[in-house]
Amino acid sequence: MTENITFQGINAVKLENGEICAVVIPELGGKVASLYSKIKDFELFFQCSDDLKSLELYSDFAEFGCWGFDDTFPNIAEGEVTVGGRQVKYPDHGEIWTMPFDYKLGENSVELWAESSILPYTYKKTLSISGNKLEMKYAIENTGGFPFPCIWTMHGLLNCREDMEIKFPPGTNEVENVGKSGFLGDIGTVHPYPVTRDLMGMCTI
Repeated sequence: MTENITFQGINAVKLENGEICAVVIPELGGKVASLYSKIKDFELFFQCSDDLKSLELYSDFAEFGCWGFDDTFPNIAEGEVTVGGRQVKYPDHGEIWTMPFDYKLGENSVELWAESSILPYTYKKTLSISGNKLEMKYAIENTGGFPFPCIWTMHGLLNCREDMEIKFPPGTNEVENVGKSGFLGDIGTVHPYPVTRDLMGMCTI
């Protein structure tokens, strides 16, 4: 079942079956605000404790976005690049998380699409649920006559518990830290997977 709802005072879409319930916010870049397992009675994503605020293109992600699951595109760190002979400022954590998306509902899915205001591309994604899985399919099209630097990154803030295990694809043997921390070290520090270390000893991830 798919339906329009209100989530913390903002329009959202709920996808629900007998096993999971997902909440997607089209006007916040299709953010997955919640992914709840009915079987385990567990919310997967860290939740926003304050009322949602109106965002603008160059808003500070740390102030507004540190919850749920966002698409980070076309960049992660804020900066300037030359694209098609002009300077383009890339927003903090990309453009998508502040973009309003058009959307349409399917029986067990929602299709979302938007056009960039800073670069020549269209961004489309479809989210669907089946059993205990939320599936996402993407189509990003460069509509200009020149390439531009980009990277797509999942930015998911998980509702972590001590007994949780994060499984990476088979063959993964290293992870790289992207945020300075006393636990994982400086930015760029590479750790063996599945075992890494902190400053006080060994810790599994």
